[in-house]
Amino acid sequence: MIDTIGTDIPEGEERLRLDVEDGLGVLTLCRPRKLNAWSWESTRQLGLFADRIRFDGSIRAVLLRAEGRAFCAGIDVTAPGGAITGRSGAERTHHYYEGLRWAHERFRAFARLPQPVVAAVQGYCLGFGFELALMADVRIAADDAVFALPEAGLGVAVDAG
Repeated sequence: MIDTIGTDIPEGEERLRLDVEDGLGVLTLCRPRKLNAWSWESTRQLGLFADRIRFDGSIRAVLLRAEGRAFCAGIDVTAPGGAITGRSGAERTHHYYEGLRWAHERFRAFARLPQPVVAAVQGYCLGFGFELALMADVRIAADDAVFALPEAGLGVAVDAG
């Protein structure tokens, strides 16, 4: 299960990186070998960085970008922490709901930053990656950017962006 309370990012577990220079916060998705696929840990780190950005008076604007050939290929279905546990169907449903609520609190913290956020999108921007880009105030797409919501074809709600 993911640590929902800790504020540390263990070395080697970085999903995002924040660099600040001359009033610009550059938030970088940094898992290029996984096409920056999103996980529960990515969500936790997004919330941590959203809080840091919000309360850092030196950051006047944010650039959201990604390393590698994809902005974000969507949810990492192989990532740990995604199993829904519980002794009964009702308990599993409750845990699923609480997990989504926890994640959405972090998404809202990022989407509601007082600083303007610009997403620079290259390559695949799929599923949750598309929703993450939609959380930005402005999106700039490279010539090779591909936007899609494949989960909609499966009847799964698009609910983060």
